[in-house]
Amino acid sequence: MGKTIDKNYVLLAEQEQLFVKRVVYLMRAHSPRPWWRMFIPFAFLLEYFARKKDVRTFAKAHLHLKEAALEAAYQEAASGRPEKNDSTLQARISDYLTHMQDIQSPELYNRLYTWAALLKKHYARMLPVQEKFYNLVLQKAYPSGGEYKRFLQELADAENGIDQLVLAAQKDKEQAGITIANKQKAFQQVREREIREAFGSEWV
Repeated sequence: MGKTIDKNYVLLAEQEQLFVKRVVYLMRAHSPRPWWRMFIPFAFLLEYFARKKDVRTFAKAHLHLKEAALEAAYQEAASGRPEKNDSTLQARISDYLTHMQDIQSPELYNRLYTWAALLKKHYARMLPVQEKFYNLVLQKAYPSGGEYKRFLQELADAENGIDQLVLAAQKDKEQAGITIANKQKAFQQVREREIREAFGSEWV
C-alpha cells in the first residue's frame, strides 16, 4: 500500500501540473494577441517565453492549495488516521489568504475550504488505487464517467463561487470578468478532454 500511495502521489501532482499547462495554453488561445507581434521576426519565441511565464504565475496561485489538499490526503492515507477537523488544511488556506492573496474574508475562506475539501476527498479515492497510468487509476476510483463528471461539476460550482467573490473585490471588473470567463472556459475544456480520454466521448 505504501508504494502505491507514493506512486500515485507523484502521478497526481504531475497531472495537476499538466492541467495548469493545458489551461494556460487555452487561455492564451482565447485571448487576442497584440497586433504588433505579427511584424516581429521569430514571434513564436515571444509566445513560447510568455507562455512559460504564464504557466509559472498561474501554477503558483492555482497549485498551492491543490498541493495542500493532496498533501493532507497523502498524510491521512499513509498514517491510516483521518484528521477529523482538517486543521492542517485550514491553516494552509489561512496562510494562503494572508501571504499570497492579502485578503481577509471569512466567506472566501469558507469557499476555498469547501473547494479544497472536495479535492482532498478526490485525492483520497485515487491514492490507494493500484494501477500504473493516471486514466486507469481514475477509472478504478470512479466506477462511471457520470460519477466523475458529478465531482467535476461540484468542483466547478465551488470555483465559480470563489471567482464571484474575487471579481467583486477587483477595481477593473470588466477586464477581471473577461479573464475569469476565459479561465472557466479553459477549465471546462481541459476537464472535458480528461473525461473523454478516461471514460469516452459519451460522458462529455
